[in-house]
Amino acid sequence: MIYRAPFNGVILAQFDNKNHHQALKRPRLLLSAAVLIALAILAVAVWQWREGTGRQNERRIVTVGLYENAPKVYTGKNGRPAGFFVELLDAIARDEGWTLSYIPCKWADCLQRLEQGQLDLMPDVAFSRERAQRYDFHRVSVASSWSQVYTR
Repeated sequence: MIYRAPFNGVILAQFDNKNHHQALKRPRLLLSAAVLIALAILAVAVWQWREGTGRQNERRIVTVGLYENAPKVYTGKNGRPAGFFVELLDAIARDEGWTLSYIPCKWADCLQRLEQGQLDLMPDVAFSRERAQRYDFHRVSVASSWSQVYTR
């Protein structure tokens, strides 16, 4: 097939029917592939956004043992949890999207509840090999215990 410019008769392009058909088909195929890829990327992005939004609305409730060991963890004058570890847990909860539920208990009772699965977290529990067999400990220390020895 020959294409001539209508105003001056110059040949613009010459194709036989087979080549002309393939030349027109190739850009359509590439355009279709690009549109499908763009739609797939958009679908994945929307899915991830909706999943993330759903998780933000479903805050995890984390139960925490609250015992008296001031200044690290204790019940404040206003009756609310207070102390260094409480402030630290509050910051972590904000970052993780948790809602903390503090459960008042005595030290031994808190540990027993933790072991029975009635508590999720217990702040300020010193590591020991015996405890490590029963509880999961974090690997990064938050605070060190301190002591002073006096001699005469």
